[in-house]
Amino acid sequence: MTPGTRVHVGLFVIGAMKCGSTTLYDLLATHPQICMCREKEPAHFVGADVIGALRPSRVKRWWTLEAYHGLFEPTAETRIFGEASTFYTQLPATAGVAARIHAYNPDARLIYIVRNPFARMVSHYNHSYREGDERRAITEAVVEDPRYLDLSDYAMQLAPFREIFPEDNIKVLVLERFRAAQADTMDMIHDWLGLRPADRNASPPEHAVHVTDRRVGPLRGGLRRENFLGLWDSWLWRSLSRNAPPWVKEAVRSLVYSRRIDTRDVPYDRLRSLVGERLAEGAGRFRGMIGDDLPEWRVGPTAL
Repeated sequence: MTPGTRVHVGLFVIGAMKCGSTTLYDLLATHPQICMCREKEPAHFVGADVIGALRPSRVKRWWTLEAYHGLFEPTAETRIFGEASTFYTQLPATAGVAARIHAYNPDARLIYIVRNPFARMVSHYNHSYREGDERRAITEAVVEDPRYLDLSDYAMQLAPFREIFPEDNIKVLVLERFRAAQADTMDMIHDWLGLRPADRNASPPEHAVHVTDRRVGPLRGGLRRENFLGLWDSWLWRSLSRNAPPWVKEAVRSLVYSRRIDTRDVPYDRLRSLVGERLAEGAGRFRGMIGDDLPEWRVGPTAL
């Protein structure tokens, strides 16, 4: 940390899970005036007990304000400190986040990036299966575990933030549009933050660590992801990995990562009969909340 620099986080990417927050985090980190937290998903404002239940490896790791602020490495150009934690929009499990962030910084800027709720739900299941947390068929899981639908209920997740933060302080991004006009969207965000235009060819800082990208591969069913997360995210591993040759990093990744589920095998018709009505109702409320018909969500196998 630059001597004399006081960390005060003013930018929060609050979700949604599996909607492009990691890409957005990386792109924000390329701007020289933005200092993004070196750990994606610090989840500081969730609460130690809650995050401990959701991710045991993270209990009290960044719970104190001092430890949280220690995750930032500003430069002389830094004007804004930012972080990205999709845990901030995972109601009802993570209640009270909006109030905690507001108490910390009532002038904070918030970005909520969303995608077709049906597609998000499927991606969420795929993510859980890769990490070894899910063994049920998707048609069973989305009915038995309310989180799959709750996290796709964007109106419910965003409502607490809209109740206490000024409308101008909240930016909703739609992943389908973000993908089509990424550079222009980032220019808009930088302008919204009061920053100078960024170099469109810049690369993310090497210190960025994506905590949520850890997977369980051949070790799944025996040694679990949570057993290794603390070591993997330690200063020792970060130091060693920076100097390790590419083939070593790839060997480790191949051991830890598992194979994706082929989305072509997803039974969309069956899922629609099971949860389509709930997803469509939530999408309708979100359309009304933000005043946007979101036509991108009305096409394809995940149409709502």
